[in-house]
Amino acid sequence: MLVVDSAALLAELHSLADRLGYDLQLGRRPGFQQLARESTYTSYGQVGHSPARYNVPGRVVINRSNTLFYDETNIAGCIDLVRRSGKPLQELSWASIGNVLTAVQIRKALSRDVLVPWQAWRPKQFKTMRQLNDADRGGFTFAPDVGVHEEVHELDFSSLYPNIICEYNVSPEKTRSCEQQ
Repeated sequence: MLVVDSAALLAELHSLADRLGYDLQLGRRPGFQQLARESTYTSYGQVGHSPARYNVPGRVVINRSNTLFYDETNIAGCIDLVRRSGKPLQELSWASIGNVLTAVQIRKALSRDVLVPWQAWRPKQFKTMRQLNDADRGGFTFAPDVGVHEEVHELDFSSLYPNIICEYNVSPEKTRSCEQQ
């Protein structure tokens, strides 16, 4: 496994090795390839940058400038998500939480012999600010009574959400279909 602060370093190393006539082999097999170019995108009115992705045959490349899971957990957390999602470790390292959560849901559904679409049939459509605002119900925080309290517990719903979906069959889609009935 190669963990780098920026995968651009791999491209620079190979370029430098070529200029110096050095046969650089970082992987278990010879070769080096760029899987995807860098790109700029917009999401919910924000402009984002996605760095280029590279492959070193025989090694997993984890680009710390483009990973959520490795920095938020560690390698053990990533391997647990690989087991749950079925995604390769290198793909998991750059995937979004939505991408991985969908893979986990699909694996869970298939393990229960539930049919799932081969490909997503509903592409995400552009939404106006009013549509986004209307759809966002937000959360409610109770204001606690002033004083010292015992037996206080905190729940991190953002971490529990995938488990809640699996355990209780609750999801935004399910909630919307119940509201329409």
